[in-house]
Amino acid sequence: MTIKLLACADPFQPHRRELSELPSGRTVRDCLRSADMADGRPAVVSINGVWVLQAEWERPIESGAAVVAVRLVAGGKNAGMWVSIGMIAIGAVLLFTPLAGVGVALIAGGVVGLASSLLIQTPRVPSALQFESGSPTYALDVVNRRRIGEPIPALYGTHRIVPDLIANPYTEYDSNDQYLFMVLCLGNGEFDIEEVRIAESVVTRLSNFTSQIVAPGDTLTLFEDNVSTSSLVQGQLLRATNDANLPGNGRVQITAATKRITALDNPALFIDCLVGDSIILANCANAGTHVITTMDAGGLWVAASGSVFTDESPNAASVVRDPVAAGPNITLIIAGNVTFTAGTKTISDPTLKRFIRLKPGDSITISNTASNNATLTLDTVDPSGASATVLETIVGETLANPYIILASGGYVGPFPVNAANTDLQAIGLDILFAKGLTNNGAEYTVGVEFQARPIDNNGDPTGPGTWTTLGTESITRNNLSAVRVSFRYNPPTSANRWEVRVRRTTASPFNANIPDETTWAGMRGYLPSVGTYADVTLYALRVKATEQIPQDVARQINIIATRKLPVWNGATWSAPQATRSPAWALADVLRNGDYGADLPESRIDLAKLLELDGIWAARGDFFDGVFDQTITVWETLTRIARAGRATPIVSGGVVTFVRDQARTIRTALYSPQHMKKGSLGIEYTFRQADDPDGIELAWIDPNTWRQAHIEATVGGGAPLRPASVDLFGVTNQAQAQREATYLARVDAYQRKVIRFTTEMDGHIPLVGDLIAISHDVPAWGQSGALLAISGTTYTTSEPLTWTPSSAHYVGLRKPDGSLSGPWAVTEVADNPNAFTLVGALDFTPRLDLSNGDRTAYLFGPGTTWCQDVVVTKVMPRSETEVELTCQPYDPRIYAAGA
Repeated sequence: MTIKLLACADPFQPHRRELSELPSGRTVRDCLRSADMADGRPAVVSINGVWVLQAEWERPIESGAAVVAVRLVAGGKNAGMWVSIGMIAIGAVLLFTPLAGVGVALIAGGVVGLASSLLIQTPRVPSALQFESGSPTYALDVVNRRRIGEPIPALYGTHRIVPDLIANPYTEYDSNDQYLFMVLCLGNGEFDIEEVRIAESVVTRLSNFTSQIVAPGDTLTLFEDNVSTSSLVQGQLLRATNDANLPGNGRVQITAATKRITALDNPALFIDCLVGDSIILANCANAGTHVITTMDAGGLWVAASGSVFTDESPNAASVVRDPVAAGPNITLIIAGNVTFTAGTKTISDPTLKRFIRLKPGDSITISNTASNNATLTLDTVDPSGASATVLETIVGETLANPYIILASGGYVGPFPVNAANTDLQAIGLDILFAKGLTNNGAEYTVGVEFQARPIDNNGDPTGPGTWTTLGTESITRNNLSAVRVSFRYNPPTSANRWEVRVRRTTASPFNANIPDETTWAGMRGYLPSVGTYADVTLYALRVKATEQIPQDVARQINIIATRKLPVWNGATWSAPQATRSPAWALADVLRNGDYGADLPESRIDLAKLLELDGIWAARGDFFDGVFDQTITVWETLTRIARAGRATPIVSGGVVTFVRDQARTIRTALYSPQHMKKGSLGIEYTFRQADDPDGIELAWIDPNTWRQAHIEATVGGGAPLRPASVDLFGVTNQAQAQREATYLARVDAYQRKVIRFTTEMDGHIPLVGDLIAISHDVPAWGQSGALLAISGTTYTTSEPLTWTPSSAHYVGLRKPDGSLSGPWAVTEVADNPNAFTLVGALDFTPRLDLSNGDRTAYLFGPGTTWCQDVVVTKVMPRSETEVELTCQPYDPRIYAAGA
């Protein structure tokens, strides 16, 4: 015979109970040494339910005794207070603190209540865990996206990742080749990258790729990572200087506001005239009297007001001076020709509003007229942009041909290079000749000019607002295929924000054999580099555009990777290493302060995780899932643990885990004597004709990274009406098949829920423990109390009913609430209130009420001497009562194949 020792070294962590056996004859102090509790700190010990004083710790303990050793809670004003296992409340409230910060809070905060349950609380098939529709990982199409403000993904195990764009992709041209630059965020933490794909093509099988993996804290050095691409520059045509459709190169009307009249034969003809005098025009379309509005001091010319002289050419009129007339209305009659020239011209274009972006002081050029290529300065600009006036005199233009070609410079733009409140470091500009650039097999040159000026956050020019030429480039090629050229300039001054305009500076022959169509293909702003990123892994990719690369490459990058996590060996944490174990994913969720619960290790049952890790490794159970939607910590733990057929619970303020698996040790026994009267309740779920007859389980096939399905029934074969279940995080076909079989058996064999209320001994079992129940109403064995013992004959308080030709067993309740047995027993002739025990007990039963309740028994034939159940919920109802919720334990659920 041996001594059974149940030791709890930490009364606030009752899940860390140690159950062991010691040879008989050992002392209490020997028991404490065995449990590492003989260090002088206070403890209390009971033997067969009777607490013993420290003075008795040196006496030997009899064979079969049940010893319970518990630490004291001592110190402060509570010194001397002790807590037994039965008094420790299971499931103290655990608060997970919500995270702050945008884009990082993958797993938000939540509160776990006093009661926690197993995965399966009812005999029905569990509801499906649906994949989130907003998830890029589990979407049907591979699409890299910018998910601004959404959570950074957290990968556990191995999975295909569709990484988010952490910055806008951009392109540059180098030696006529186009390169795409992308920075993708794989997610939180470190990764072991297996392969990178574009759609279904593995990148390593393609050429022209350069990449860099940027681990947390490392620096991106492959290329500049903070580049903004203008959405306004999208292939605008740069027209030749002689193109009538050039912006500003339209036919615009010139009208004369006033006329200047010049005497060619007598330079001082008007020396005696005054403003307000009248002159007479004769021999012309506008013959008549006109008032002098402006005088030249030397008498060389006057300006006359009146109707606009639209019908006069410069040399078609005569001015005649009448010397006889006197007074303010002198009639000037002079024989000979005088010249009409325009003093101020109004250039109008009411339809196109060409001058909407021009301002006084800007220069314009006129071409293809008598005043060809004259450069003029704008004097005024109508706010609508429909007209403008120039300072210079325009000579040589006739009103008979009142239209000229206005070349306002032909600029496209301006467009802002960078956004408000950003600091521009450099400007990138792309020019494209989509049809090539050649002159019948010879080289051909096109000139392009880039100008920039500083602007404020509202987009208005700062300071004088003058334009600075960034560069005047000559592009020479002999190429019938597309020609692409990129230019890069530093801002002319230290201003933070700039806008740019571009124009072509050369004419075109407009010959189909000389392709020279020029477009402004792109503009980029290079901003201060971020360089180092904390707590996330990036994948930087430089791709050369070839026929192997799809046009939408920037949306089809996907990566197969394994998360690196610290692994606990029972004493220390390792450096992050690639792992698919659910155990270390659960530990990361609980420990991580960026996106998890940020719990200290004292509140995590690491020993249980290490134990489960061994079980999962032996079975080949993994968790391979990506969390890229915001959910609670508790839901995250539930999903990860579910892949290993486990569930999280809170016990004594510590998060631990219970796996649904085969059990052999019963931790407690309850008979009607230990239940509140009338509290036993049983809920049955009976099968209906249209109930599911099997399981269709969805998992992720790693060959395609698409959802696949596995079916299972209890009897084998294909189900006709399967229940659909999504098993999140499972990418292993064997694991998926086991879980489908397991769920089918659960649905078949666990179809009732049992509840009853007991006293404080309801705290003895934990969620997931196997316990024995006896009750006469459902005929779960027979129960009562022992009254006497004579040798191997035990007298019972209730008569026993024996079943002929059947083996019978009895289970006895030890003083600590645990179960002794079952023991084989035989019938005592002529005494229905007795049985004979085959063998010897491992404890001494109580036969009277002097030290507590008499020892309770459960009795019955075969396996019916009790009902084995698994505790699924422990709910305190008052300070002295606890409700237990259970489900029947059926070993068929865990038979081979599950």
